Amino acid sequence: MLVREYIKDFNKLASEINFQSSYNEVTLKNKLLLIENDIKNISSFSNHFEIYNFYSNIYNILNQTKDQNSQLVISCLGVLVSSISSRNNEIRKIVCDEINFLPGILKLLVFAEENNDEKVIKLLSLLKELLVISNQVDEHNTKILISSLCDHISNNRSRKIVNLSLHVLSNFAIHNESAKYLIRRTLKTTEMQKELSKSDELIEMKFLAVVIGDFSPKEFPRFAMVSLRSIKAGVSSYETDTIHHSMDLLKHSKELSMNEHCIISEHEQITGLLNELNEQLIKQLSDSTTNSRKDEFFEKILEFFLQLLEFDNGLLSHFNEITKVIFSNVNHSRTASAMSYFSTYIKLNGTFSGITKSIESLIDYFSDFTNDENSKFNHNQKCEFLKFLKVLCDNEKLENTHCKILMQLVENMGSHIKSSTIENINEQTVTLTVYFISTLYALRKVSDLFTNSLDEILTIVILPCVIAKSYAIQDEDVLNVLFDVTAKEKFPREKVAKLLASNRQKSLQAFNCTKDHRQRHETSTSLSKYMNVQSYNEMTTLIEKINRKIENNKEGSLNASEIMSLYRHKNAYLQSHLDSANESLDRFADLCNKLQQQNSMQSKIGEKLELMNWCLQLDKEKAISENQVLRDTNRQLITSMASFESKIEKEFVKNSQAQKALALKTMEVNKLKAEKESMEDERLKFKLAQKETENRIQQLKKDLEQEKQMRAQEVADAVNEQKRFNEKRLAAEKENIKLQEVIKLNEKELIERQEKINQLENDLKEAEKIQASIMSLMQKANKRN
Repeated sequence: MLVREYIKDFNKLASEINFQSSYNEVTLKNKLLLIENDIKNISSFSNHFEIYNFYSNIYNILNQTKDQNSQLVISCLGVLVSSISSRNNEIRKIVCDEINFLPGILKLLVFAEENNDEKVIKLLSLLKELLVISNQVDEHNTKILISSLCDHISNNRSRKIVNLSLHVLSNFAIHNESAKYLIRRTLKTTEMQKELSKSDELIEMKFLAVVIGDFSPKEFPRFAMVSLRSIKAGVSSYETDTIHHSMDLLKHSKELSMNEHCIISEHEQITGLLNELNEQLIKQLSDSTTNSRKDEFFEKILEFFLQLLEFDNGLLSHFNEITKVIFSNVNHSRTASAMSYFSTYIKLNGTFSGITKSIESLIDYFSDFTNDENSKFNHNQKCEFLKFLKVLCDNEKLENTHCKILMQLVENMGSHIKSSTIENINEQTVTLTVYFISTLYALRKVSDLFTNSLDEILTIVILPCVIAKSYAIQDEDVLNVLFDVTAKEKFPREKVAKLLASNRQKSLQAFNCTKDHRQRHETSTSLSKYMNVQSYNEMTTLIEKINRKIENNKEGSLNASEIMSLYRHKNAYLQSHLDSANESLDRFADLCNKLQQQNSMQSKIGEKLELMNWCLQLDKEKAISENQVLRDTNRQLITSMASFESKIEKEFVKNSQAQKALALKTMEVNKLKAEKESMEDERLKFKLAQKETENRIQQLKKDLEQEKQMRAQEVADAVNEQKRFNEKRLAAEKENIKLQEVIKLNEKELIERQEKINQLENDLKEAEKIQASIMSLMQKANKRN
């Protein structure tokens, strides 16, 4: 891939960089622009040193460049934003854990110029991601971060910067109680709260709810409608921030038990918006174009839908159509969030036409399991698919034809787990093994094909280590599954305890072979967690005691949480005896831990004192200003008291005169009061009359305006009528001319006809004469005969 070559070239140039040369900076900036576009798509690195060196060079550039507003610095920030938001765990680990970018980023944010919006936006985007997945921020950096963000909110006019700042503050407050307290204090002592209206309604609502605590059940319907509208508005651009805000507020609402009072499915407006959102999502799914933003968006939207179903399962029927469309789409139905949503959907007895085909498609896709580095399945996908299979078994959705397909998956995954050893077992292997065993128990109920696979996986060497590390992980979901598994039949409790005892020597050898001090310390810490349940006698006693309680639990008086608390109590008891049992093993590590704890405690105490001093300074400044106001008021009161005492002495001498004068003044005052009341009445009457006059004037203006409009319309109509009349008159004149011409032609023709008639009459007369002569001749002839 070209991006690897770009990284090599960048590392070579960065090692020889001269910050006095603008050519080098331009070349590096261009390389970074090429890397920024493609670094999200890197699945893995064959050379860890190369990529580590790349981010080290970026760290050096950010800390050594004199011009902090240069394009090179902005390009470095762009690469960090792309890296930390990628799905590559190796890159995220380097950026968040191995290289501490946070102090440098905070420094850049503090000294960022107000008019350099591009840089501030990239810094805030980086902090938005960095604070979610990095370690906890100390008190000193907390103070710097909150002060800087509040300044940007108060002084910046950019809506995007205000939104990002509130986003960072809200997410920071969710995971950090001291930050929440400090933000509240800052709100009281600054003008920032007045600037909250600059932000979007959803982020403002989240900030007030999470940080200030201004959120009640009455506010929930408004939040739901604002949330759905915001998500709907961002569908076309695949905006995920609104989904994050909505999920945080929904989670906050559930923590406040609002789901008991606010039933979403009973609000027609909210369900109507939800249906509109689903229709728009279906339209977007019909678009065949693919990009990473679209995939990420639909992952987040499914997480949001999952939270909605958990909040109110009465919404299930509203998700039938969108679920059908998503799970007929290959690109969006294979993710971990999609399978988690589908599992919950099936648990709630959700169904749609073609659900069996969608289940078969998922099983076919995951049946080709491999453990290669370039495998198409990540760890979360594997775990969610195993949980999905268990849900199918529990809800009787799995058929025999599915079981035959799953056999290859079970064999491949079982081989992968069997190949793990105590030395290379990690948290992912532990989690995968626990879910795999739980799923095998569920599959065995459906078909006997999985009996041998279950028996084999229960005899693996790493099983006791898996159990021990499961408690060390402290994941409630994993612990619940583990408790269910260990309580089932055929689980080798005694054998696990023996394996725990027999594998202790191998673990010690692995610890002693570790030469690096840091690795020795980490191995010692992990072994301490591993030894929590390692003692054979203690483990056997514990399991027997739990088994007896389970067998005697006929009336259901003992629940899972009580037995889990028994596990934890026993673990705490074993932990208290751990130091004496492993004194020779952990002496050096304990000493290092104590020294490190002392150093960290001293630094934390210093940071806490600094934070307290800073908070006290805020209180002190406020108290000084209030004290000054009180002093000024006190001086005025003392002066007034002295003058008042002198007046009392004078008035005491002239008491009688004062009483008379007081009576007169009282009469005058009463008279003035009466006059004042009458004036007030007159003033009120005048105001009413003035208001009526103003209203009348306004009404007359409106009437006049309407009259003008009517007159204008009438004039326009008259003009149009005149135009039409003129057109008709012209047409009539033309027609009249034509008629005159026709009349002339007719008159001429009439004259010609009259002449012809006269001619015919003359001819007739002549014919009559001829006839008369003929008749006379005939008469004469007859007479002769």
